[in-house]
This record gives sequence, C-alpha cells and structure tokens, in this order.
Amino acid sequence: NLFQTINWYRYNEATGVPSLSATTISNISFNCPPLEEQKEISKIIWTMEEQIEHHKKDYSQLKGIQKAFLRQLF
Repeated sequence: NLFQTINWYRYNEATGVPSLSATTISNISFNCPPLEEQKEISKIIWTMEEQIEHHKKDYSQLKGIQKAFLRQLF
C-alpha cells in the first residue's frame, strides 16, 4: 500500500523507458510508524475484526429466528 502512494515518475532516471536504480529506490524516504505502534494498531484492528465476525454470527442467528417466527405467523 505504501508503494502506491509514492510518485515513482519523480525518480525516473531514463529518457525513454522509465527506469530506477536500486540506489535511487533505497534513498527514497517515507513515513512509517514505529514497530510497536504498528503492533498496537494491528491489535485494535484484529479486535474489531473479531467483533464484526461475532456480530455477523449473532445477526445470522437472529435472521433465522425471525424467519421461523414469520413462518409460524403466516
């Protein structure tokens, strides 16, 4: 995802076919959170994913109960 945000044409070293050297690529700076911050972000996102899955199961069960009630009513 990070590499899609870099304007690679800005670093082009050729006149015909776009080209980059390994040295140029390694000198490109970018902002990235420290590893510990990335881990904390990952924990938060993982927790949210687990909650979403839990709610999906609850929703599915409630829809099943709703269908059962509707069948009995009609």
